[in-house]
Amino acid sequence: MNFRDLALVLLLGLTACRDATAPFRIDDRGIPEAAAIVQLTFSPKHDHAPAWSRNGDSVYYSAHGFDVFGTRPGVLLSVPRGGGMAQRLFDRLQAGLFVPWIAAPVVSPAGDRIAFVFLTQVLALGVTCPPPSNTLSCAPAEPPESEPVLVKGRVTVRRFDATGPLAGDLSLDIDYDGRDFDSSRNPFGLPGVELFRAHPFQQVFTVDTLFAPRVSWAPDGTRLVLSDGLRLLIWNVGDAAAAPVPGTDDGAWPAWSPDGEWIAFTRYTRSGSSRIFCTCSGPFGITGAQERTLWSITGAVLTLVRPTTGELLELGEGEAPAWAPDGAWLYVRRGGQIWRLAADGSTAERVPNTDRGHEPAVSPDGGRLAFTRAAENGRFDVWVVALD
Repeated sequence: MNFRDLALVLLLGLTACRDATAPFRIDDRGIPEAAAIVQLTFSPKHDHAPAWSRNGDSVYYSAHGFDVFGTRPGVLLSVPRGGGMAQRLFDRLQAGLFVPWIAAPVVSPAGDRIAFVFLTQVLALGVTCPPPSNTLSCAPAEPPESEPVLVKGRVTVRRFDATGPLAGDLSLDIDYDGRDFDSSRNPFGLPGVELFRAHPFQQVFTVDTLFAPRVSWAPDGTRLVLSDGLRLLIWNVGDAAAAPVPGTDDGAWPAWSPDGEWIAFTRYTRSGSSRIFCTCSGPFGITGAQERTLWSITGAVLTLVRPTTGELLELGEGEAPAWAPDGAWLYVRRGGQIWRLAADGSTAERVPNTDRGHEPAVSPDGGRLAFTRAAENGRFDVWVVALD
């Protein structure tokens, strides 16, 4: 036996004395990022309206209760697409004690600007009577979604490199229908009656804090389509007013197609209404009166409108549509999860692992889907799932 053969025998003997190699496990290498399902946020309240950065590395969203004391109703944040520490966008802008509620962030096609909505007036949940009243009585009994809370908002367009105050940004004020005062009605000798109208978009916001009147950029980056909750509007950024889009009554969740030819939106359908009359009373009798009108929502129809001609195309059930970058697919909420539909409505399929999903947003490369998912306690977090 030569020296090389002897060395080989010794090596085999040493190897035989060691423990056997563990069998290969499929999770030894971890899950590749491209195939991962990632929960990005773990907030104490709600996270909503995910939107991708221009390069697809981060997801922007609006968080409720972000600070230590949980007092912020809506803060604009950024988180890496694979998970990590969330950070505030425009930190100085959101550093004050009294920061308005921020909703619906969306990055411009060029990636240099971001549009969002400041909710400048939002009624607190649960209407309370003003002093010296101490009792609110409603007949018939009032369901919780009968109280509209959205009153005023401001669509704002801000450059990512902006450092100055909001006064220097382009903006458009929006009034959300739902609250009014009728001085001609004087029951009980009062000066008038406060009117509340619980439109579908108000109910969606009240129950799930979902902001259906979101905004969306046109591909040319000069216009935004938005909703005041009752119809769609097109705003040439910088103009003093926005123009209504015909045929979009009760339209919400607008999303402009990548080629600019269509705007997808959700049309909420109603089936009648009920009225609730409420009075505030105190030690000196009745001090205020409110009349509330609650509409029943019977459906959410995914609809396409051609902004140049007003042509309409209905594609069945669908909320919060989002376009794929190539314009071939639409992602919507349907039946409590996310579905993918061909743009012409010819085919539809479920997106796996998106149960209880809402507010889909497709990454710039089309490879990932960000969405919000409702936990069992009703709280929403942001997730990302890989697409085929």
